[in-house]
Amino acid sequence: MFDIEEEAAAQGIAIVYIPGSPNLPDAFWDASSRTIAVKEGLPARYTRSLIAHELGHAHYGHTASTPKSERQADKYAARLLINEDDYRHAESTYGADTETLAFILNVSPGLIEAWREYLARRGNLSSRS
Repeated sequence: MFDIEEEAAAQGIAIVYIPGSPNLPDAFWDASSRTIAVKEGLPARYTRSLIAHELGHAHYGHTASTPKSERQADKYAARLLINEDDYRHAESTYGADTETLAFILNVSPGLIEAWREYLARRGNLSSRS
């Protein structure tokens, strides 16, 4: 399995885990300190998806959250964490249910949706098309 924390370190980005608070998002990118902060105690697949998403913000140099920047970060995260062969195998074995595929591929359901958008943009919606 792809180690997202190693990827962050290779990019010179620190990851810190912070206590949960209703006033904070589950994760955020701080460009000034090159740090991704993630709430402690979240499920592992959600945590790795959040870190990959925040790496997307870092990659694109986002400084504010907009619908466009969030979509870009999700697609970046999906391409980082989802291997095309693994996706096709999971879909052909388990079907197209988003939650099931997310569980099998160890990502958040939102990244499955972003992956599908990526495939659609390439003109290949699924392994069945």
